[in-house]
Amino acid sequence: MLNHEVGIPLKSAAKAADLILGGEPSTHRVRIAASDDGSTGLYVDLERFHSTANAALASAFAFAPLKKRGRPKRSRARKPKTFDFSPVWEIRVQPDREALERLALHLREWGAYPRGIEPGLAFIMDVATLQALPRLALSSVKGPIDVILEPHDSPGI
Repeated sequence: MLNHEVGIPLKSAAKAADLILGGEPSTHRVRIAASDDGSTGLYVDLERFHSTANAALASAFAFAPLKKRGRPKRSRARKPKTFDFSPVWEIRVQPDREALERLALHLREWGAYPRGIEPGLAFIMDVATLQALPRLALSSVKGPIDVILEPHDSPGI
């Protein structure tokens, strides 16, 4: 992230990441001096970083195609197709700030947390989290929920 999104050279970004991630786990924000006199610095919000990482990991578990190990089986006669209805709620939302704020409020009320991630890890349910991930897999008191951001040019469902 430091190299790709902020533009810090890779060598410097690696040193900064080692310094940031090697600190105390209770630290939520870290400041790194970027100049010798300390007038310029870089703040890193570790709580937000871990929250987004946990949400992305949950989405990867939920939306990645399952692949079995080994050689694929030979195809046999096909069975008639049956339709399985998923117990997962699917919420599609336009990435408008107001809509995302309302959705984040409801998801907080429902105790939404990344699906498949152990409880107690950092997670912030807010607009920034919804904007950071186009597909988000959550569990809540209402059941499992998939939040999908719709591009502005797609028709609503």
